[in-house]
Amino acid sequence: MSQTSPTDTKTQRGADHGTLRIALECEIPSDPSFVNPLTVRTVKFLVDEGLVEPAVHEKVQLCLIEALRNAIVHGNRGDASKKVQLRVFVDKGEWGFFIEDEGQGFDPKVILDPADEETLWGSSGRGLPIMRHYMDRVEYFSGGSAVLLARKR
Repeated sequence: MSQTSPTDTKTQRGADHGTLRIALECEIPSDPSFVNPLTVRTVKFLVDEGLVEPAVHEKVQLCLIEALRNAIVHGNRGDASKKVQLRVFVDKGEWGFFIEDEGQGFDPKVILDPADEETLWGSSGRGLPIMRHYMDRVEYFSGGSAVLLARKR
């Protein structure tokens, strides 16, 4: 059975869907050089909106960096013709990110153990556990080609 996400409908910046509001929406090419500037601007927006406390903004920033890089590197396989879409949503109880790539997806149950020696010192394998640790909710959609990261307000 296919899951749908709370942000499946195309929306404009600031669109309101009942209690769910898409506060920010953008699309970037699969180029890692776009990740840090987008992340800094997005987290600053969240801090300015009072959704992220300054004391945890670096943790939130790390989660967004990991999710965007995963979408570019693992999802779109670095194919510059493919895009990554980021939506920031807000509702009464939580706020979060919905990141979607154009890749084939993956099975989130089949990931490396972050404590394994090879993963610990390797170049990848720590992003998903970091996201699970710092965010209150991490869910996958579209066969793993979309991820929802949410924190309680």
